[in-house]
Amino acid sequence: MKPLYGLVDEVVSQEELLPRAKNCLSEWLSNTKPNAVIGTKQHLRSHVKNIFELQNSSEQMEGWMDQWFSAEACESRDQFKANIAKRKKE
Repeated sequence: MKPLYGLVDEVVSQEELLPRAKNCLSEWLSNTKPNAVIGTKQHLRSHVKNIFELQNSSEQMEGWMDQWFSAEACESRDQFKANIAKRKKE
């Protein structure tokens, strides 16, 4: 099955879901250098940490809101929704 907009790479039955997910994760981890995994986790976590630390900063929140509701972001979300709706009809 071809990937669905980067969200879904494979569809399996409910019974196969956890075993398949564990297998995919195991394969990915075995083919990825430990430092890359650690570095990626640290990088992702640092952004989340920063978001929570800045949560009380109204200036930062306004910047985030401006970005979220920008014309470009809205257009991107609308296109994504249209693509999903189109796939559902097919």
